[in-house]
Amino acid sequence: MSRGMKDQSKDLVADVLIAVDEAPMAAAIAEQLRSRPGVRMISAASDDDLLHRLESERYDALLISEQFHGLIYQGLISLIRSGDLCAPNLPIVLVADLAIDGLEEVAQRYFVKGLKRSDLGAAPQAIEAAINDRPRPLLLLIDDNDQYLSLLAEHLEQSFRVVTTSSPETAGSIFTSEKPDIVVSDYSMPFRDGEGVARELRAINPETPIVILTAHDTPRNHIALTKAGITRFLSKNMPLSTLERELRDLVLEYAIARASKAAANEASATGRLVRAINAARRDLGVGRAAFAAERLKGALVRNAAPPTDDDLTIDDE
Repeated sequence: MSRGMKDQSKDLVADVLIAVDEAPMAAAIAEQLRSRPGVRMISAASDDDLLHRLESERYDALLISEQFHGLIYQGLISLIRSGDLCAPNLPIVLVADLAIDGLEEVAQRYFVKGLKRSDLGAAPQAIEAAINDRPRPLLLLIDDNDQYLSLLAEHLEQSFRVVTTSSPETAGSIFTSEKPDIVVSDYSMPFRDGEGVARELRAINPETPIVILTAHDTPRNHIALTKAGITRFLSKNMPLSTLERELRDLVLEYAIARASKAAANEASATGRLVRAINAARRDLGVGRAAFAAERLKGALVRNAAPPTDDDLTIDDE
């Protein structure tokens, strides 16, 4: 069963934090949003109040102007996107007095929706677009308790696109077709427990993080479960907000690891080629062109050790 955000094309339902310190602009935006009965507006009173609200409360979107008291939008958005302040994928609408091309560049760089000061009537549509377009990792949630499954999925949809199943027997097929970024499974389930699910999914993709939810912090057989490929154990008793943050951090951790691995592979390939070029130049210098060509060809197909600093310096001609 797939879950996603509600269709908001007809009725936008959202708690929107407003950070605009120019009274006429704030009034114009409020007037537009009042036409949407599902929108609840919360206005930040100061820069400190804004930061406190973002850190301690949950919002569906943030609408900010280029400057809000002492805050400049670039610094605030960078802080949000880092995940140190709140959910890093918080939908953001930036009201700016920039040229169209400048606003588009800012919107692309910070993954925000731009709203021209001269077009404040489009504020509801901009907020709706920001919410619907926000980047969210895909999470596969497995639990045979339908009530808990629904409760947890609804909460996690703040940070994830959620696909659920109450039948662990179907986890493998869903995992194969949906290719989630993270899997969260209950441990104690009939017919197939969390260990069985993990073993099946690990055989399909050994790199996707798999989290097991247990009634205790660490199950007694955690060593066997770790060998089955389970990435982390989390307690069902922890607050849902803490669980959500743990899962976000884990997805980010694995994304960084994949990026680092890709960079290392690229560096290794670069090193192999640079070493071959250096050797080929030496071969060419003594008239061994055919041997030089073989060196270059071999560099593209052989595995080699990661490059050293010397490898990454092409010899002078």
